[in-house]
Amino acid sequence: WSVYAKNGMGVYVMKQIAQFFSIASEMVFLMLIIFLAKGYKISGRHLTYKRLIILVWLPFPLAYFAFYLYQQLGLDPALTLYVWESPPGYIIIAFHLLAMLVFFFVLQRTWRIEKNRDRKVFYIIFGLFYSLWFANVPVTVLIVSFVGAWVRSKVVFAVEFSIKVISYTFLSMV
Repeated sequence: WSVYAKNGMGVYVMKQIAQFFSIASEMVFLMLIIFLAKGYKISGRHLTYKRLIILVWLPFPLAYFAFYLYQQLGLDPALTLYVWESPPGYIIIAFHLLAMLVFFFVLQRTWRIEKNRDRKVFYIIFGLFYSLWFANVPVTVLIVSFVGAWVRSKVVFAVEFSIKVISYTFLSMV
């Protein structure tokens, strides 16, 4: 707190480390819910479509790295009110929507193959619930476009982390 009181920004390195771990946890969580949608450790099936899963997952870290570089080097604060209004931000939104489509595809195939009625119900609830997690970034960007610039960061923080807490809590109950 004393560093923040002195310079008004805090420890810059700590902010970067926190941002890295936030992105890393999102990547791990993405893989985990796609594995669960495949029925891994639920139906006792082996993973199939490994290449598809990797092809969906791999662009995320690359896009976030480009996003980070753009944010550090190319983002003009005078022209961009919010980082999602930048070209890398649009790409990450598109990747989230693509990952959501793959999630639905994988989940639908798993649901069709599954014979157990209770597991089918689980997959329906799981799919409905985690579609909210996939829609987190696009919905946040949509909400932010209607919010004034002076409260934008607080609204983004509240929406993003509320959805993350609810998603992690639900997963811990599964």
